[in-house]
Amino acid sequence: PWPINVGAIEVAISVILIIALWRGYFDMLINPSILSAYIVFILWMTFLGVINNELSDVIRDTIPFLYIGIPLASIFYLKKSQNFNDKHITVYLFAISISGLILAVRSVLPFFIDSGFDLGLLKASQLAPHIDYLFLDPAIIFGSIFFLSIGLVRLNKKPINSAVLIIISFVTLSAPFIAVIRAPVFLYLLSMSLLFMFFLRKKTIILLPVVMIFSVDILNIINLLVDKQANIGSSAKLEEVFFIFNYVYTMPFHEAIFGTGAGASYYSPILNTTIRFAHSLPMFALLKGGLILLIFSLIYILYIGVASLRYLLLTYKSRDFLGYAAILSFSVSFLVNTLLEPGFKTLSYGLLLIVFVYFVKIRGIKPRYKKR
Repeated sequence: PWPINVGAIEVAISVILIIALWRGYFDMLINPSILSAYIVFILWMTFLGVINNELSDVIRDTIPFLYIGIPLASIFYLKKSQNFNDKHITVYLFAISISGLILAVRSVLPFFIDSGFDLGLLKASQLAPHIDYLFLDPAIIFGSIFFLSIGLVRLNKKPINSAVLIIISFVTLSAPFIAVIRAPVFLYLLSMSLLFMFFLRKKTIILLPVVMIFSVDILNIINLLVDKQANIGSSAKLEEVFFIFNYVYTMPFHEAIFGTGAGASYYSPILNTTIRFAHSLPMFALLKGGLILLIFSLIYILYIGVASLRYLLLTYKSRDFLGYAAILSFSVSFLVNTLLEPGFKTLSYGLLLIVFVYFVKIRGIKPRYKKR
């Protein structure tokens, strides 16, 4: 999901992104306030990184920073375009969801082939050879919830299509489930209950037979998550926060305030090696950009979180199905990949921010869904 090595494929992807977004970046050029802030941020991280860190590490950290420009470049185009509407954004939502499905299948298929599709073999020893970073991609979490929401809304009129979409949703969720990533699975179940309240309400009882059929598998899932919590706890994420704060505390004052730039690293006693990543965006920001970037990252998270929650409440009251489904799917993926997993470094993360920009800042509320 993010560049491990910089080669021909990565360069080709960069060129394609530039071609796809050149119109938005051009529009950004005539908005000096946003452009200036973005350029200052990139130059700040890159300049400090070149001075203090290895060039290869600087490049690997700078590329994710560039993904932030995707929603910034898109917002001007979306505001100016008179033809872009819900039909176009629906295609975009499905495109992201399908990419999440592809990444999920690519991630879990080797395990299923080796295990003979036996869920009873879901143990760390069997999982270890198959774990890679694909299952962390934000598009996977987004797609699992979006497929589910579309499936539920079609449950009455097109039950076969609905069943297919719900099954696809489960398949997409299989990636974080197989990897025993607890937050996406828990938030998926929570989102399912919220979607039931939105779409079905009194008709939720019709899903009881489905729950009964898969009751054994559901219990296995719950037991698996409980066992991991008992054996691993927070997966050293809390310890990581302590180590990074302690590392920044020992820095010279100017470095603690402004950071040491892209490519910055710290020594992890748990891994017994020097690493340059953090599981959460705030800790990543603190490690790279010091206390100033930490403050900006917290403001950024708080702003998107509050705006998304407010939008969800408004769309729930007004029965705006598409807006509710899109921002619910976005919010869960944003929460997991900003605070719990390093998915904020992926291209998908930048693409999902367009969903927030379009629905919350441009489209607004459009009541369409009738009560049942």
